[in-house]
This record gives sequence, C-alpha cells and structure tokens, in this order.
Amino acid sequence: NNWTNQATKLYLNYRPNDKWIFHVNAMIYWGMPGAQDELGAYRKAYERVDVSSLPPGDQADFLDDKENALAEIDALEDNDAFEMDFRLNASVTYKLSANKSDMELTLYLQNLLGMSGNKNYHYNTGSSQNYPNRAKYTEEPFAVGLMLSVKF
Repeated sequence: NNWTNQATKLYLNYRPNDKWIFHVNAMIYWGMPGAQDELGAYRKAYERVDVSSLPPGDQADFLDDKENALAEIDALEDNDAFEMDFRLNASVTYKLSANKSDMELTLYLQNLLGMSGNKNYHYNTGSSQNYPNRAKYTEEPFAVGLMLSVKF
C-alpha cells in the first residue's frame, strides 16, 4: 500500500544550438487507496475496542496509544499526505570552452509550482513503532541550485 497506483513522468530537452540546453520535467503521482484504506482500518479498530474489557493496568496505556495513533492519522489526512503529488522542475545549461577545458554552467529550479505542497509520502518499514507512527511525509520547498562542471 506504499505505492501510488498511477505515476506519470514527462521531460523535454531543447537544444537551440551547441551552447544552450533547456530542460523541463514534470512528475505526478496519484492514487494511494491502499494507504488511505489502512488509515481507515486503524481508526475503526481503535474505535471498536471495548476499553472496559481490558485489565485496569492496560486501559490507560491503550487510551494513550489510541490518542497518539488517531492524532497521527488526523495529521496525515489533514495534510493530504496521500493525495496527488505534482512537481515541475527546470534547468538551463550554458556550455563554455576555455583553455582546452569544457565547462558547463547549469541553473536548476526545483518544485516550481508546488500545487500539492510538494509533499512526499514515505513509510518507515524498519521502525519499531506501530502504524500510523511509521507513516510520514516530507514537504519539499522551492529550491534553486547552480552547478559548474569542468572537464579536463
């Protein structure tokens, strides 16, 4: 359930001449019904437990676990962690030549649109924590990078 059902990636490279390269790429992930269903299953499981049937010493532990788990589920749902993820990136490369060396200067622009908050859902399978505490998302900001490549 940690994979999107649909993934599309597109890219375009345009070289108007030997000096310039323009690059654009887009990525869209959507359809994570397995992860969404799992959240619902955990919510229902916690809500269906008859707390009064637990030993007195376990009741407080269960209620604490339930509160934490439901807060994690709410946070994932409130932040649309399993919704569509769309990214648009671009770069411009200029090729330079100097003293028997080839140089390229590249300007990178990442997460240009941020239509989905640039969230990456991830799941920590090696954690000793219970689900949903292993499910997280990372929110990536707009970023600019500059790279100089030199070949001798």
